[in-house]
Amino acid sequence: MINKKILKLSGFAVCALWLAGCQVQPLHSTAALSDGSAISSALASINVAEPKTRLDQLVRNELLFSLSGGTSPTGDLPFELTMRTNKKVRSVGISDVDFGPRAFFVDISTDYVLKDRRKAAPIAQGTEQGTASYDRVDQEFTNVRSERDAEIRAAKATALRLRQALAIALQRAR
Repeated sequence: MINKKILKLSGFAVCALWLAGCQVQPLHSTAALSDGSAISSALASINVAEPKTRLDQLVRNELLFSLSGGTSPTGDLPFELTMRTNKKVRSVGISDVDFGPRAFFVDISTDYVLKDRRKAAPIAQGTEQGTASYDRVDQEFTNVRSERDAEIRAAKATALRLRQALAIALQRAR
C-alpha cells in the first residue's frame, strides 16, 4: 500500500507543476507584449471601418474612444476592423392588463472581423452583445427618447465587450 504522505506530496507536486504553466496577467496592463509593444499601442493601431448605419456609428464612436483614448490615429494602421450592428427590441414580459407590456430590452449585437492588413487571414471574428432596458409610458416622444437612450447604453456595453475581445485577440496573435 502506498504511503498517504507520499501520495499527498506527489499530488501537491502535480498541482504545483500544473499551476506553474498558467500565465495570468491584467488585460489592460501597460506591460510589453512578446514583440516589445504595449497592448494599448496595439489597440490604438486598429483602423475601424466607416459605419453604414446609426447603430454602427454609436458602437464605432465608443470603440474609437476606448481604443485610442480620444486621440485620432495617424498613418497607415496595420489592423482593420469591420463590423455590422443589429438591434432587437423585446418585452420583459411584465404587462399591464390594459396597456400591454411596459418594460423592454434593447439588444445590440455586433458581428466583427479583425484583420491584419499584411496577412490575408483574420486575427479574430465573432459577435459581441450589449443590453439595456427602458420603460414605455403613455407619451410617444418619451417612448422614442427612452428607446434611443437605451440604444446608446447598449452600444456602450457592446463597445466595451468588443474592446476586450480585441485586446485578447491581439494578445494571442503576438
